[in-house]
Amino acid sequence: MKSTYHTPPFIIIIIVALSLLASCNQTDMRQDFYDVEECIVKGTYEEADSILNSLEKFEDNFTAEEGFYWNYLRLYVKFVKGSLSEKDFYVAENLKYYFKKTEDIEKLSKTYLFIGEIYRLIGDNTKALNNFFQAKELIHEQKDNSTNVWINIKLGELYLSEHMYDKCADSYQEAYNYSIKTNDTIRIALAALYMGKAFTIQNNVDSVIYYYEESIRLADKTNRKEFISPYAKMALCDIYIQIEEYDKALALMPRDSLNTANWAYWHCGQNHVDSAMYYFKELLRCSSLRVKAEALHMLIDLSKKKNDEHQSLVFSGMLVNINDSLEKLSQIEDIRRTEAQHKINIFVHEQDKHHQMILLSVLAFIILIVLALVFLLLKKKRQKYYCKKQQAKKKNIILRTQTDTQDLESRVTELHHTEIYRLVMENAGKQDFHLTNDQWMELQMAIENTYKGFTLKLMNLAPISEIEKQTCYLIKIGVSPVAIAEILFKTKSSIAMMRRRLYKKLTGEEGTPQQLDEFIQRI
Repeated sequence: MKSTYHTPPFIIIIIVALSLLASCNQTDMRQDFYDVEECIVKGTYEEADSILNSLEKFEDNFTAEEGFYWNYLRLYVKFVKGSLSEKDFYVAENLKYYFKKTEDIEKLSKTYLFIGEIYRLIGDNTKALNNFFQAKELIHEQKDNSTNVWINIKLGELYLSEHMYDKCADSYQEAYNYSIKTNDTIRIALAALYMGKAFTIQNNVDSVIYYYEESIRLADKTNRKEFISPYAKMALCDIYIQIEEYDKALALMPRDSLNTANWAYWHCGQNHVDSAMYYFKELLRCSSLRVKAEALHMLIDLSKKKNDEHQSLVFSGMLVNINDSLEKLSQIEDIRRTEAQHKINIFVHEQDKHHQMILLSVLAFIILIVLALVFLLLKKKRQKYYCKKQQAKKKNIILRTQTDTQDLESRVTELHHTEIYRLVMENAGKQDFHLTNDQWMELQMAIENTYKGFTLKLMNLAPISEIEKQTCYLIKIGVSPVAIAEILFKTKSSIAMMRRRLYKKLTGEEGTPQQLDEFIQRI
């Protein structure tokens, strides 16, 4: 009789149970991944971080697909939190090759976005731009509005750093348009914040105020307003202070560390010297050396205003130390960026199996770095020479102005008897009173006859637009800001902002509209 072996039933039960448990764990893990993506969309980044950290202990048991998905979500959370660094480049490159292979266009486009952001952070804007455009091209057919919002925001930041202001504004506008399509209040609020920044660049005060107020209004409707509203309010307060609407700024400003600078400039604008000095001193506690340097410049000016020479000298000594630290910090940042770019390029080259091409690429890279350093050194020398030359020109202009006063009174008297002067002064501020092109030319000639070389001196200080030149003419003959606004078809606040920015353009220093008026009268 032949015997047969039967597997004990309890072993079969254990195997089935383990299989079911593994299946459940895999299902639960995938659900956790989906939950992380949902948290990112909702803006609850801390919750997303918490879920990812809880899954880290299972990392060794991940399948290849789960491992790539987990790393993708880690980079996604870092990206939206603004904590990506060059250390994440290697993970991002591996994700790029994986998503290319699996043809996952949605995740591949975001990966290009992550890589572009890493390049932007280390200062390689050319490669950053290339990756942002690749992300944009991939996502075009997907109609992923949320990703398009992020791509255009990052493009706007890149263009801003390159001083390409028109393209910056266009990118922020595109980000705002896509955010409207998402019907996502958080993203619309964020995009409105960037639109405010774009119109600030364009000196469009009314639009700046509208978009910052819109950002605050929308952010306050969400449960994540603390990530947007305080920054929008801070920026809006800064604008109100610049256009001298101090009551509106006061109504918005909380007494927190985020608004210390606003409080300092608010008190400065109100001529509260002691209070302004208190807040500028508070800024010296912050970690930013550039903020400290700006605060010390203001403290020196305020000390001189109080005739406190001793305190002014103390602040001047501190400013020297801060400037030295800034120079060292700049050198350290350059070295860090160079090292980061070097590491990343080494990694890219290692992906290439052709060792000869790797060697040639590394050699070319070293030559480019050397040439870049030489170029930067030469550029720095040229900038120093140019700055000294410009400073010398400004000093000569001031000296010539001081010495050329003997016959000024008689010429001013002649100016006051000209028809164009009487026309402007008698009608300034009246509604619908504006000057024709011929009258502008006549006014320019009258001013040139009185203040020899006035226009040329302005243009030597800085290139200015036609409307800025006309503003200077009206200030020179003593027309009030309100009347200037009427003559030039502008609002009073726009004229105030233009005068503030024009002062910085002509002198290279921050100042008030009144300081511009005084400066123009001295020319």
